[in-house]
Amino acid sequence: MLHKSLACAALLALSFVLLAHADQHSFLRPQYVNLPVSIPKRVAIIGGGAGGSSAAYFLSRSGQHIEITLFEKSTRLGGRSTTIPAFAKDAEHGVDIDQEWTRGASLDTDDHALPPEYAPIELGASIFVSANRNLVRAAELFGLNTTTGGIGLDDDDSGVGTSIWDGQQFVYEGLDGSWWNSARMIWRYGYSPLTMRNLVGGLINTFTKLYDPSFLHRPKTETGNNKYKTISGFPWSTIESLAQRMKFNELTSQTAEAWFYAKGVGKLFIEEVIEAATRVNYGQTTNLMHALGGGVSLAASGAVSIVGGNWQIFDKMAQQSGAVVLHGMEGDVTGLVKFEGGWTEAVKQGYMSEKEAKGCSRSNDPGKWYLATRAGKGYTFDAVLMAAPFHTSGVAILNSPAATSIPPQKYVHLHVTILITSSPRPRSEAFGRGPQDKIPRTILTTGIGARRGGKAPDFNSLSYLRRLPRLPKKNSRQTADFRPPLIQADADIQDDKGSDFLVKLFSPARLSDERLAELFGAGTVKWVYRKEWDAYPVLEPTSDFPPIVVDEGLYYLNALEPMISTMETSTVSARNAVGLLLEKWYGSDLVHGGEDCPWGRKTEDTSKTDAQAPHKEGLAGNDDWAGWGCHSG
Repeated sequence: MLHKSLACAALLALSFVLLAHADQHSFLRPQYVNLPVSIPKRVAIIGGGAGGSSAAYFLSRSGQHIEITLFEKSTRLGGRSTTIPAFAKDAEHGVDIDQEWTRGASLDTDDHALPPEYAPIELGASIFVSANRNLVRAAELFGLNTTTGGIGLDDDDSGVGTSIWDGQQFVYEGLDGSWWNSARMIWRYGYSPLTMRNLVGGLINTFTKLYDPSFLHRPKTETGNNKYKTISGFPWSTIESLAQRMKFNELTSQTAEAWFYAKGVGKLFIEEVIEAATRVNYGQTTNLMHALGGGVSLAASGAVSIVGGNWQIFDKMAQQSGAVVLHGMEGDVTGLVKFEGGWTEAVKQGYMSEKEAKGCSRSNDPGKWYLATRAGKGYTFDAVLMAAPFHTSGVAILNSPAATSIPPQKYVHLHVTILITSSPRPRSEAFGRGPQDKIPRTILTTGIGARRGGKAPDFNSLSYLRRLPRLPKKNSRQTADFRPPLIQADADIQDDKGSDFLVKLFSPARLSDERLAELFGAGTVKWVYRKEWDAYPVLEPTSDFPPIVVDEGLYYLNALEPMISTMETSTVSARNAVGLLLEKWYGSDLVHGGEDCPWGRKTEDTSKTDAQAPHKEGLAGNDDWAGWGCHSG
């Protein structure tokens, strides 16, 4: 049952109802919720994506009496990590994925369940890698199975590896597992692949410090009450301090093109291979995005996804946290009000009468937050964690500088096209090849040709994901509802193994039915699902980032997005913000473990002691990773 707020809070909370105009709000009195007088600390989390769900989980592992309410306006958790069932209808058919497919279940045919190969399909946030320790450990903890993808596609792909297309020609063909040291790669790019590999390896090693207890918790100086600062600075109060301590500021302040070139990577390799990675991962080019985003794009070792959808990690985190999760209108937060002076200030501002305030005298703490939802309900909280992009959240904030202190963030607007085709490969003619030529099933792209006056690729990436057993015609959903109107019902091109294929394309604009017919063959596309959204933050070079601590008791988890934007780093940002809150409420000993921790205090140079830290032998198996204290991380 939803934990309740003070009765007087119910008299104060406002409902912010967004009207037709984005800059116009109507302030309506909500349907109030009565809460008991004696209550523990209460935290609101706005947004149920990777950041919000993991924040709830990390809060719950503190061992303190904290009541958590997670507000999510869609009907599901996971944010940009979401799946659809095969043969689902899309927005062009009037279906909203956030409202229709709450658990990513498969959509069965009329007579029989679909074969397992037709499992739910990732729309975004499709993979995580071995360096993403929080996701890897959470998947293990929750017993979630992983897959490397490419189901059933290796049996006839010999000699036709991933290739890079510039809009007019393939600039490189045949990337495989050992591409970085192949003779053809060295002949074209020299030692740039080796240099790049070493640079990315160093970046990954630096990134793993974020999970290193000896790095996170080693004290720098002692002050009264056993409180101390850490050498690492964790938890970081600003993104700038995090970037400086991790030495990320050098990478975020310049373009990927400039940084890699300065480090000895050849320009051709940057423009073709590194840009292929940045376009598929972030929809951005090396001459515009910062170097940290470029490096993250290349750290793909050990890439996996959760069978059935990565959203399950965050759904499990929310479940295990014990948080009350509100969806729909109840989870759609429309406004926050801060009262620095408690109920006294509320009376002065006319939000309540003196008579009403007398009933609240025992709870006249300063700095309370009042939260209103579109359902007309209001609640009071000791702290609020904002885990959604502020400027697109629709949340109005009163009595706080928060609204002006968070800078607007630009996003890459991405079109995702998922389809099932009977064509075993893209049409060779669409890429200027003869009808007998084999075209790769994974095509990445570079924009360098367009920057030199050529034709730009109209997609960022094209990937065959799975081989599918062909369904009997009566169960194949071959109806007008599930087939683009320009695609013929009977396919002329058929795979000789009786298979169909699941394909995903990322593109900067909508790919028409005609264009899909060009790419795969007229009459071969059996189902299409289109989704467009603001998929990634624009990673422009910068040294300035949004604040984490926006106001007293108000934390902005998305402050990390302009520096690094992944599912994993959303959990890192969440843990950092929760650490700040716990340290404020309960002291440093709870977060860092206190004087009994084994981490040495003799020097601020941790380079040697970090390398000798015993926990490093089993980072992935650290049972304390999600908790707090000496061995957490």
